[in-house]
Amino acid sequence: QEYASTLVVDDDKLVCDMFCQRIISNRLNMLALACYQSRSVLALFKELYFDVVICDINMPELFGDKIIADVKILSPTTFTIAITGFSMYTAFRAGKCHPDLFFNKNKGLKSITKTIEKGLETARERRDHIISKYLDAGNGEYNPKKWHWRERERLKLKLGFSPNKYSILRKKIKAIALNISKPNMTKEKISNLSGFSSSQRMNESIHQVRDLVNIRKK
Repeated sequence: QEYASTLVVDDDKLVCDMFCQRIISNRLNMLALACYQSRSVLALFKELYFDVVICDINMPELFGDKIIADVKILSPTTFTIAITGFSMYTAFRAGKCHPDLFFNKNKGLKSITKTIEKGLETARERRDHIISKYLDAGNGEYNPKKWHWRERERLKLKLGFSPNKYSILRKKIKAIALNISKPNMTKEKISNLSGFSSSQRMNESIHQVRDLVNIRKK
Protein backbone atom coordinates (compact mmCIF):
# COMPACT_ATOMS: atom_id res chain seq x y z
CA GLN A 1 0.00 0.00 0.00
CA GLU A 2 1.31 3.42 -1.00
CA TYR A 3 2.26 5.95 1.65
CA ALA A 4 1.57 9.66 1.26
CA SER A 5 4.21 12.25 2.21
CA THR A 6 4.21 15.73 3.71
CA LEU A 7 7.13 18.06 4.35
CA VAL A 8 6.87 20.82 6.97
CA VAL A 9 9.45 23.60 6.71
CA ASP A 10 9.78 26.03 9.63
CA ASP A 11 12.76 27.32 11.59
CA ASP A 12 10.58 27.26 14.73
CA LYS A 13 11.21 23.66 15.85
CA LEU A 14 8.26 23.59 18.23
CA VAL A 15 5.77 24.68 15.57
CA CYS A 16 7.32 22.39 12.98
CA ASP A 17 7.14 19.34 15.25
CA MET A 18 3.56 20.17 16.28
CA PHE A 19 2.49 20.24 12.65
CA CYS A 20 4.12 16.88 11.95
CA GLN A 21 2.71 15.23 15.05
CA ARG A 22 -0.77 16.46 14.23
CA ILE A 23 -0.52 15.18 10.68
CA ILE A 24 0.69 11.65 11.44
CA SER A 25 -1.69 11.22 14.38
CA ASN A 26 -4.73 11.89 12.18
CA ARG A 27 -3.91 9.86 9.10
CA LEU A 28 -2.75 6.30 8.43
CA ASN A 29 -0.01 5.57 5.91
CA MET A 30 1.46 9.04 6.13
CA LEU A 31 5.06 10.19 6.32
CA ALA A 32 5.50 13.68 7.79
CA LEU A 33 9.00 15.10 7.91
CA ALA A 34 10.13 18.24 9.73
CA CYS A 35 12.78 20.42 8.14
CA TYR A 36 14.22 23.25 10.26
CA GLN A 37 16.85 24.39 7.76
CA SER A 38 15.30 26.12 4.76
CA ARG A 39 18.34 25.45 2.59
CA SER A 40 17.87 21.68 2.99
CA VAL A 41 14.55 21.63 1.14
CA LEU A 42 15.88 21.47 -2.41
CA ALA A 43 18.28 18.68 -1.43
CA LEU A 44 15.33 16.77 0.02
CA PHE A 45 13.48 16.94 -3.29
CA LYS A 46 16.34 15.01 -4.87
CA GLU A 47 15.71 12.22 -2.36
CA LEU A 48 11.91 12.10 -2.01
CA TYR A 49 8.63 13.11 -3.59
CA PHE A 50 6.27 15.12 -1.39
CA ASP A 51 2.54 15.25 -2.03
CA VAL A 52 2.23 18.30 0.22
CA VAL A 53 4.71 20.94 1.37
CA ILE A 54 3.86 23.27 4.26
CA CYS A 55 6.31 26.14 4.44
CA ASP A 56 6.73 29.11 6.75
CA ILE A 57 7.39 32.35 4.90
CA ASN A 58 9.47 34.37 7.34
CA MET A 59 12.64 32.34 7.89
CA PRO A 60 16.35 33.19 8.07
CA GLU A 61 18.74 32.12 5.30
CA LEU A 62 16.03 31.55 2.69
CA PHE A 63 12.54 33.03 2.66
CA GLY A 64 9.64 30.61 2.29
CA ASP A 65 8.27 32.30 -0.82
CA LYS A 66 11.49 31.40 -2.67
CA ILE A 67 11.25 27.80 -1.45
CA ILE A 68 7.65 27.46 -2.61
CA ALA A 69 8.48 28.99 -5.99
CA ASP A 70 11.33 26.48 -6.43
CA VAL A 71 9.16 23.56 -5.30
CA LYS A 72 6.53 24.45 -7.90
CA ILE A 73 9.22 24.20 -10.59
CA LEU A 74 10.91 21.05 -9.27
CA SER A 75 7.67 19.20 -8.50
CA PRO A 76 4.67 20.76 -10.31
CA THR A 77 2.18 18.28 -8.86
CA THR A 78 3.09 18.99 -5.21
CA PHE A 79 0.44 20.93 -3.26
CA THR A 80 2.04 23.93 -1.56
CA ILE A 81 0.81 25.63 1.61
CA ALA A 82 2.25 28.95 2.85
CA ILE A 83 2.25 29.45 6.62
CA THR A 84 1.46 33.05 7.50
CA GLY A 85 0.88 35.07 10.67
CA PHE A 86 -0.43 38.53 11.33
CA SER A 87 2.34 40.37 9.47
CA MET A 88 1.21 42.12 6.28
CA TYR A 89 4.76 41.86 4.93
CA THR A 90 4.71 38.09 5.38
CA ALA A 91 1.32 37.86 3.69
CA PHE A 92 2.62 39.95 0.79
CA ARG A 93 5.65 37.71 0.31
CA ALA A 94 3.45 34.61 0.52
CA GLY A 95 1.16 35.95 -2.19
CA LYS A 96 4.08 36.54 -4.55
CA CYS A 97 4.90 32.83 -4.82
CA HIS A 98 1.28 31.80 -5.54
CA PRO A 99 0.93 28.87 -3.13
CA ASP A 100 -2.06 26.58 -3.47
CA LEU A 101 -3.28 27.58 -0.02
CA PHE A 102 -2.54 29.95 2.87
CA PHE A 103 -2.57 28.73 6.47
CA ASN A 104 -2.51 31.10 9.45
CA LYS A 105 -0.64 29.28 12.22
CA ASN A 106 -1.92 31.76 14.80
CA LYS A 107 -5.39 30.25 14.44
CA GLY A 108 -4.25 26.85 15.68
CA LEU A 109 -3.76 23.46 14.05
CA LYS A 110 -7.26 22.00 14.27
CA SER A 111 -8.01 22.54 10.58
CA ILE A 112 -4.68 21.21 9.31
CA THR A 113 -6.05 17.67 8.86
CA LYS A 114 -8.67 18.76 6.33
CA THR A 115 -6.11 20.99 4.67
CA ILE A 116 -3.72 18.06 4.22
CA GLU A 117 -6.48 15.84 2.81
CA LYS A 118 -7.32 18.53 0.27
CA GLY A 119 -3.64 18.76 -0.65
CA LEU A 120 -3.24 15.00 -1.08
CA GLU A 121 -6.32 14.81 -3.28
CA THR A 122 -5.19 17.73 -5.43
CA ALA A 123 -1.67 16.33 -5.87
CA ARG A 124 -3.13 12.97 -6.93
CA GLU A 125 -5.50 14.65 -9.40
CA ARG A 126 -2.62 16.60 -10.91
CA ARG A 127 -0.55 13.46 -11.44
CA ASP A 128 -3.49 11.55 -12.89
CA HIS A 129 -4.38 14.42 -15.21
CA ILE A 130 -0.86 14.60 -16.63
CA ILE A 131 -0.41 10.84 -16.96
CA SER A 132 -3.84 10.38 -18.58
CA LYS A 133 -2.65 12.39 -21.57
CA TYR A 134 0.04 9.79 -22.18
CA LEU A 135 -2.17 6.72 -22.04
CA ASP A 136 -2.39 4.68 -25.21
CA ALA A 137 -5.62 5.75 -26.91
CA GLY A 138 -6.24 2.22 -28.11
CA ASN A 139 -5.98 0.14 -24.94
CA GLY A 140 -5.39 2.67 -22.14
CA GLU A 141 -1.96 1.24 -21.32
CA TYR A 142 0.74 3.29 -19.66
CA ASN A 143 4.07 1.99 -20.91
CA PRO A 144 6.77 4.70 -21.07
CA LYS A 145 9.38 2.17 -22.22
CA LYS A 146 7.71 2.14 -25.65
CA TRP A 147 7.81 5.91 -26.03
CA HIS A 148 10.26 8.06 -27.92
CA TRP A 149 12.78 9.60 -25.52
CA ARG A 150 11.39 13.08 -26.22
CA GLU A 151 7.98 11.99 -24.93
CA ARG A 152 9.55 10.63 -21.76
CA GLU A 153 11.40 13.90 -21.23
CA ARG A 154 8.19 15.91 -21.68
CA LEU A 155 6.44 13.80 -19.07
CA LYS A 156 9.40 14.12 -16.71
CA LEU A 157 9.30 17.91 -17.07
CA LYS A 158 5.58 18.08 -16.33
CA LEU A 159 5.70 15.72 -13.36
CA GLY A 160 9.11 16.64 -11.98
CA PHE A 161 10.31 13.02 -12.20
CA SER A 162 10.38 10.05 -14.53
CA PRO A 163 7.88 7.19 -13.99
CA ASN A 164 10.73 4.94 -12.82
CA LYS A 165 12.07 7.59 -10.43
CA TYR A 166 8.60 8.07 -8.98
CA SER A 167 8.34 4.38 -8.18
CA ILE A 168 11.70 4.49 -6.39
CA LEU A 169 10.74 7.61 -4.43
CA ARG A 170 7.53 5.98 -3.22
CA LYS A 171 9.49 2.95 -2.03
CA LYS A 172 11.77 5.21 -0.02
CA ILE A 173 8.78 7.05 1.48
CA LYS A 174 7.23 3.79 2.64
CA ALA A 175 10.54 2.51 4.00
CA ILE A 176 11.12 5.63 6.09
CA ALA A 177 7.53 5.65 7.33
CA LEU A 178 7.71 1.99 8.41
CA ASN A 179 11.07 2.50 10.11
CA ILE A 180 9.43 5.24 12.17
CA SER A 181 6.03 3.69 12.92
CA LYS A 182 7.14 0.05 13.30
CA PRO A 183 10.26 0.19 15.53
CA ASN A 184 9.90 -3.48 16.49
CA MET A 185 9.66 -4.72 12.91
CA THR A 186 12.86 -6.21 11.51
CA LYS A 187 14.75 -4.29 8.83
CA GLU A 188 14.40 -7.28 6.53
CA LYS A 189 10.63 -7.21 6.88
CA ILE A 190 10.46 -3.45 6.29
CA SER A 191 12.67 -3.66 3.21
CA ASN A 192 10.50 -6.46 1.83
CA LEU A 193 7.25 -4.55 2.43
CA SER A 194 8.76 -1.44 0.87
CA GLY A 195 9.88 -3.24 -2.26
CA PHE A 196 13.64 -3.27 -1.67
CA SER A 197 15.68 -6.38 -2.43
CA SER A 198 17.52 -6.19 0.90
CA SER A 199 17.77 -4.17 4.10
CA GLN A 200 21.21 -2.99 3.01
CA ARG A 201 19.84 -1.49 -0.19
CA MET A 202 17.04 0.13 1.78
CA ASN A 203 19.44 1.72 4.26
CA GLU A 204 21.68 2.97 1.47
CA SER A 205 18.66 4.52 -0.22
CA ILE A 206 17.27 6.42 2.77
CA HIS A 207 20.32 7.35 4.86
CA GLN A 208 20.76 10.78 3.26
CA VAL A 209 17.23 11.79 4.21
CA ARG A 210 18.04 11.25 7.88
CA ASP A 211 20.79 13.86 7.63
CA LEU A 212 18.44 16.52 6.26
CA VAL A 213 15.33 16.30 8.42
CA ASN A 214 14.03 15.55 11.89
CA ILE A 215 12.06 12.31 11.75
CA ARG A 216 9.03 12.24 14.03
CA LYS A 217 7.89 8.96 15.53
CA LYS A 218 4.21 8.17 15.75
